[in-house]
Amino acid sequence: MRERGLSAVSCNVYICGLNSFLSWLHENDHTPERCKIKDLRVEKKVLQTLDERQIKKIVNWKPT
Repeated sequence: MRERGLSAVSCNVYICGLNSFLSWLHENDHTPERCKIKDLRVEKKVLQTLDERQIKKIVNWKPT
């Protein structure tokens, strides 16, 4: 799925559905052991923050 261009989040949604089905198979005695597929790692996005100068500008701003 990743080779076809799907994001890791999209793959994890699909994996979640498969894990539900695998749990159902085990609970209804269709498989002797419980199987589980691990989620893919998702890259965390770091939000850009304001520096001290920008924060002071916002705090000291007075509308005219």
